[in-house]
Amino acid sequence: MLKHRQRGDTIVEVLMCLAALGFVMMITYSISTRSLQLVRQSQERLEALKIAEGQIELLKNLQRNNLEGTATEPNGFKDVADRVSTQPFCMDADTYNAIVFTIPPDEWNSDILADQLKYPSGCDSIGPGGLYNVAIIPPDDSQGGVFKVYVRWQKINGGTNEQVTLEYKLYEAN
Repeated sequence: MLKHRQRGDTIVEVLMCLAALGFVMMITYSISTRSLQLVRQSQERLEALKIAEGQIELLKNLQRNNLEGTATEPNGFKDVADRVSTQPFCMDADTYNAIVFTIPPDEWNSDILADQLKYPSGCDSIGPGGLYNVAIIPPDDSQGGVFKVYVRWQKINGGTNEQVTLEYKLYEAN
């Protein structure tokens, strides 16, 4: 009598194959998850840059209107500079007015560095999903007319707040 030997995979071989497949899937999942996180961070940072650039454009438009004589009160670079000379502010895109923060000057500098600044309505919850807060720090004598635009937001995934800072020097006409 002839015995037929069966050829096939043993249970150990099947388990090793499943373990290897599981390991590859785990690596693929972790790489794709990290990739999605990086894409989201890039999207958030890009949106913050757009908001900061928009605030700078509003400042430029106010200056241009003032120089062309088309500025109406309370618009115009000199008026904005006078009104916010000691206070942080943001620009309202609808009215082109400065929204001035109402906190003492000795408190806002440490508050913005510690990320505890209280944003007034119009400077908070800006952009998609209302994630972004804006503060423009007016120049002092040592900065030579350089405005600092801070855009802050809390990451979607939680954790510490992120920040984009742009600086812009507004030139006055002679």
